[in-house]
Amino acid sequence: MQARAFLPEGPRIVSAFHTVSASALKDWRRELKGNVLICGDDKESKDIVISLVREIKGLQPIDAGPLLISGQIECLTPMLLNVARKNKLKEAGIKIIEEK
Repeated sequence: MQARAFLPEGPRIVSAFHTVSASALKDWRRELKGNVLICGDDKESKDIVISLVREIKGLQPIDAGPLLISGQIECLTPMLLNVARKNKLKEAGIKIIEEK
């Protein structure tokens, strides 16, 4: 939302990867697991990011709604870091589970 406030009208902004460890993303040999929550106001732009996430083995994209929601998702990042630290986990992520 801050980036959009500073940019002129026109650029399409999508947020993603807030709940995936940066160190895990850097290691191309590593198999990742979890969901990537994706926010944006432009469907075409979100579809592009969704297709890019699908290219990464082990990650599954989840459309989390409009860009306005991205602030709530960003708040998960410090929580995940704290959970990992307190439980001596190398990294923590998010996995959305569908109950059937």
